[in-house]
Amino acid sequence: YREENERLQKLLELKNNTKDYTTVAASVIAYSSNNWYDTLEINKGTLNGVHEGNCVVSSDGVVGKVTAAGPNWATVSSIITTGSAIGVKVTRNGSLGIVEGDGELSEQLKCKMTFADSGTNLIVGDLLETSGSAGIYPPGYYIGKITEVKADNMGTLNYAIVEPAVDFSQLY
Repeated sequence: YREENERLQKLLELKNNTKDYTTVAASVIAYSSNNWYDTLEINKGTLNGVHEGNCVVSSDGVVGKVTAAGPNWATVSSIITTGSAIGVKVTRNGSLGIVEGDGELSEQLKCKMTFADSGTNLIVGDLLETSGSAGIYPPGYYIGKITEVKADNMGTLNYAIVEPAVDFSQLY
């Protein structure tokens, strides 16, 4: 009961913190048969105000965005899906970049940060949040943390490995 109460408290806090946006509570009803956490299906759709392009968040952070919607269902592409991209900000220093899905990393339930500002000093443990650019994801939503920083032979930053804040196996 304690775990369920804590989960419900987090959801209530999320709802209270999104007063500038219309929210719809939904449950996961299915996962992708190809790559389990690339896409998932939720039990709310156009009859509830859910439309293609809407962002999807949980109390832990960003899940992904709606890529298809019917009257009482919607398909959500997760942030680890190849082809997904989110404008991000490093909370420690305000540097900007993009978090993208990656085929290899999605198997590990991770994604990568690319296109960081030149001269950006990324470190393991940096937290990432949505920047609000591109208009899909509102600013300030937690995406995840950097677990590894990769560089080429010249020491130039190529990308960083990101562990999403959301545990996709624990979505309800």
